[in-house]
Amino acid sequence: MKFSYTYNYAGFIRKQIFDNKAEDNLNEVIETDFDKMLKPDKETILHDYIHWVIEDEMEYVGRKIGPIQDWEELLSDYKIQFSRDEIDEENEDYIDYLEKKIKENVIDQITNETFQLLFSDRMFCLRFNQIIAEEVKKNLYADSPEYLEKDGVLKRCTYFPTWVQRAVFLRDKGCCAICLTDLTGLIKTDFDKAIDHIIPLNLGGNNDITNLQLVCQTCNLEKLGHTIRTSEHYPTFF
Repeated sequence: MKFSYTYNYAGFIRKQIFDNKAEDNLNEVIETDFDKMLKPDKETILHDYIHWVIEDEMEYVGRKIGPIQDWEELLSDYKIQFSRDEIDEENEDYIDYLEKKIKENVIDQITNETFQLLFSDRMFCLRFNQIIAEEVKKNLYADSPEYLEKDGVLKRCTYFPTWVQRAVFLRDKGCCAICLTDLTGLIKTDFDKAIDHIIPLNLGGNNDITNLQLVCQTCNLEKLGHTIRTSEHYPTFF
């Protein structure tokens, strides 16, 4: 991963989410992602939203003067070959050609890099999923039995795949996301751990991996299905 362009995107998206400036745009993405709310998908709801933000920004920049050098540098950084000689359509100019190259070869990678940064921030994940929860509570009703336990409450994913358990464990560094109890089994062995919904399903939460965290059994029982709770506590490297 390069991260050359992703810190700006991650910072912009984080600010939009916390400043409550993303609801309308995010809701457009949510409407197509209900299946991902039932079972974790490696192309998460957050991936889809990041992808939408990047494409929207590209279209905005493309209408302005001077993106050519920036886009050439972007393609070069990701080692994507490009040349004016490849333009063979009468109605395609160089800007359109570069934009097409980026969309076909680079956006998915930048999206995933940005996801990695934002997924590591549980407080961002909490706020991101609060916005989704409001949409679920408002727009999902019991006449959609394939999605719901009852109005505004999604069905629970009964089993989280190994890749989900591993990703959440690594993101939270093998510690309870709330109290930092070691759950690796290296320091203590008398514990139970659980995958917990940051926003409980009863409050409009979903089963996307961005809404999951690693917790000890004590914190899990205290939180249950009626409390929204995570923490900004992370073990330091040194």
